[in-house]
Amino acid sequence: MVRIRRMFMISALTCCFGAGLAVSASSAFAGEIKFGEGMTALATDDAGKLTAEGKASAVKELDSVPGEDAWDMTLWARLDSGADEGPLYIEFWQRIDTDLDGKPDQDNLAYRHEDANFDGSRYYLTNILLEENFGFNKGRTYKVKILQVSSSGRDLKLAEGKITLIDTGRKPEAAGDGGGEGAEEEVSEQDAIDSFAGGDDEDDAPEPSAAPPPVEDTPAKKRGCDIGAPSEHPLSLGLLVLIAGVALTRRPRDA
Repeated sequence: MVRIRRMFMISALTCCFGAGLAVSASSAFAGEIKFGEGMTALATDDAGKLTAEGKASAVKELDSVPGEDAWDMTLWARLDSGADEGPLYIEFWQRIDTDLDGKPDQDNLAYRHEDANFDGSRYYLTNILLEENFGFNKGRTYKVKILQVSSSGRDLKLAEGKITLIDTGRKPEAAGDGGGEGAEEEVSEQDAIDSFAGGDDEDDAPEPSAAPPPVEDTPAKKRGCDIGAPSEHPLSLGLLVLIAGVALTRRPRDA
């Protein structure tokens, strides 16, 4: 009887020790998931591990894309040691409140993303756009599972995490925001250049102030003699009469 009792105690201790090893092994190789916003989040090194900057960019609440009902999610994972080359699945589960009908809350699959070209690496990085029309809603927390299907047809979970989707009401940047002070400075510089160069010929040409003065009709001159009308020169006409009189008085003497 004593021997049977000892054998029972040894077998119980063996089972507990084996269970403890299994738990410690599973915790040592358990997968891990980190979430970030946008393509540039969760920076990694050449080996695929998160850098210090990548760890700092990890979030537990993911804000929506400004002006859209969508969430730009980057996912990084350290997968369980059972990961192998082949299709990889990322599942998003949400808890549905069923207290009204007396049933306990249940997790339901909201969305499943497939990566058919997974290479079997220990570290995994991808970007997924979570859209409202694919079952995602603000204010909800989703349990994210990464898994593969084993050769026996069973789901093999490689990592698990949670992410909450929020919407803080961010507005998209206005188009054409490149104006402002910089554009005004460019316009001012261009105006200065135009002023220095004299501006446009058409726009900046001075308008004529008045028509040219009329040309007065003056008598024409030829070789210094005025050939205007006699009435306009009484002194010249008197000289001619005097000369003619002197000529007449000299003719009889000569005769």
